[in-house]
Amino acid sequence: MSEEPRIYVLVAETVQSPVQIQFGELKPAPDTKSVTQPKGRIAAQVGHVVSRMRACRLTDMYSAWAEAGTRSKNMKHLEKLRSDMITESLAAYTTLIFGVQNSYELNFRHRLLDKIGLQVYSFYDENEEYGDIPVCTAICTEPTTRAKVSPALDYLPLWS
Repeated sequence: MSEEPRIYVLVAETVQSPVQIQFGELKPAPDTKSVTQPKGRIAAQVGHVVSRMRACRLTDMYSAWAEAGTRSKNMKHLEKLRSDMITESLAAYTTLIFGVQNSYELNFRHRLLDKIGLQVYSFYDENEEYGDIPVCTAICTEPTTRAKVSPALDYLPLWS
């Protein structure tokens, strides 16, 4: 029996801004401030990052379909690609939401997911409370299995 694919979302409970990037890691800047995320804003960010991921996936599928249409006269193949797009747009996935303490841990987990080869999508919030720079507040994976994300997400608490 194969494992059901799920969407894995990580949200920062506090965000730091502005930050510096050194060797791919976020570090505090001299004027870094921390902002605690209200639960309603966190919930909205989960929706934003999952919507972005799904839109990107459908865009990629549409591009593959359009490209195949210019090169292939195989109508069955084109119809299969179109059918896959429709199926994907309507697919319901279990979505697990994990809370991480801050922007630094969010960036660390993002790098771990990258290292194991998973496609990760980010949402950058532009709330004026963060300052002048958009801040990454949530990330998510494409639908994938627990076995694949396990090395990067083990021991994280579910967000509540």
